[in-house]
Amino acid sequence: MLKAVREFFDARGYLEVQTPSLSKDTASDAFLDSYAFDSGEARRYLQTSPEFHMKRLLAHAPRPVYQICHAFRRGETGRLHNSEFTMLEWYAPGASSADMAELTALLVDVLLKPDEVRRTSFQALMREVHGIDVDHCDEAALLSAARAVAAQADQTTALDCLYEQAVSDLPGRVLVHGFPAPLASLAAIRCDGIADRFELIIDGIEIANGCQEMTDADELRRRTERNNEIRRVSDLPHIKCDTRLDAALRSGLVPTSGVALGFDRLLMLKLGKRAISEVLTFSDETA
Repeated sequence: MLKAVREFFDARGYLEVQTPSLSKDTASDAFLDSYAFDSGEARRYLQTSPEFHMKRLLAHAPRPVYQICHAFRRGETGRLHNSEFTMLEWYAPGASSADMAELTALLVDVLLKPDEVRRTSFQALMREVHGIDVDHCDEAALLSAARAVAAQADQTTALDCLYEQAVSDLPGRVLVHGFPAPLASLAAIRCDGIADRFELIIDGIEIANGCQEMTDADELRRRTERNNEIRRVSDLPHIKCDTRLDAALRSGLVPTSGVALGFDRLLMLKLGKRAISEVLTFSDETA
C-alpha cells in the first residue's frame, strides 16, 4: 500500500517531503488535543498533522508535495482511532478543491478497487438525515436537534455532532462537500459563505478531508481565537496562534488545495477488518 501511494504521487510530479513530528506549535483545531512535553527550554507538541509545516514549505517553494508520516492525537482511541496513526497528506498549488476531490477518488480506486462515488452537500445530508435546513434554521433549533444526539455547548459542536451521526450510516463511497463556515477548519470560505471543503466517507467511515486552503494570516488568528473559546468550554488547553505559519502566510502562500487521508483506515477497509488495531503493528494496547 505504501509503495502504491508513492508510485501514484511520484507519477504525478509530487515531491515527497518530511517535516518534524515535534514542534513548538500545534494545531488550533477546536476538537483536537495534542500531546505536550516540557523540554526545559520550551513546551513542544507532537503534531496532530503535518499541515502547518507543509504549508510553511509551500510558502517558501510552491510545488506539489506529499508526505506519509505518523501523527498523534491525545484521547483518540477506539475502533477507528489510535493515539498514534499514519497520515497521508498532500498539497498542490494552483489546484482547486474539486481537483483534489477527483484525485482523492482516483487514489482510492487505485488502492482499493474502482467504485462509484456519490456526491452530496452538507446541507442536503442534514435535510436527508435530520430534517434540518442548516442554511435557515436559527441556532436554538440547531442546538435542540443536536441535544437529541448529545449535550452540546455551541453551534459549532452541534453541527459537528449532527454531521458525525449523519455520515456514520452512509453506505458505499460518499463525497460530502459545501460545509458551513463554523466547520471550515482551515478551509477558504467561498463568496456564498460556504467553506470550500469536502470529506470522503466510505461505508460510514471518514477517510479523507480536503479543501481549498485559507491563506489569510489575520483570518488564521480569528479562527484560532474562536477555537480557543470552544476549547475553553470543553476544558481543553489554550493554543496560541502558530507564529511561524502566520509569518509564512504573510510572506505569501499561493492559492493551494490539500487533502489529509487516514492511511490505517484505508488499509483496514482493503483487508476487510473491523478495527484499525487489526492493521497496526502495535496498537495503543500493545505498543
